[in-house]
Amino acid sequence: MTEKKRSSKYEKACVLFEAKNYTSAYTLFLNLAEEGDCNAQNVIGNMLVLGLGIKEDKTQGYSWYQKSAKQNHPEASYIYGTYCIENKSESEGLRYIKQATDLNYPPALYYVAILHDQGLYGYKQNRTEAFMLYKKAFVLGEKRAFRALINLYKEENGKFKMLLYMIKNFFWMNKALKMLHKE
Repeated sequence: MTEKKRSSKYEKACVLFEAKNYTSAYTLFLNLAEEGDCNAQNVIGNMLVLGLGIKEDKTQGYSWYQKSAKQNHPEASYIYGTYCIENKSESEGLRYIKQATDLNYPPALYYVAILHDQGLYGYKQNRTEAFMLYKKAFVLGEKRAFRALINLYKEENGKFKMLLYMIKNFFWMNKALKMLHKE
């Protein structure tokens, strides 16, 4: 299948999905996923894990995430990585989480920031690294990172210095406040 045809098929599947015609969307996405499209593989993983358009099947869903992650899909890498960690395959899970972090996937950046912040899963506690990752995750759109960033700064420097830091960095902090008010 040509790239143009594949793209058109993917767009049609997305339109069906957004219209909540999950069964038809699943059929199109599955065809693309079987052809190796990592975006479709990720969507099929989501649909199977959530039971959208098909009977819920988490085992199959995570299998599709893994296929997509092997092709460096950021979201699939993160989801499959957390799945591995939750199911006692820590080294494999951390490898996929790192892959998602290297691809600048905001939830993965936030997750690894927590690992550095708390010294979990073999990560040495490194609050400087945690601070940088929280900040990067936030700038890329991870809303949860804002609170973690401010709390970490306050713990390390005290409330007064935290307020000075916020004033000094007003422009990107303003973005954060706008994002938080949209929730």
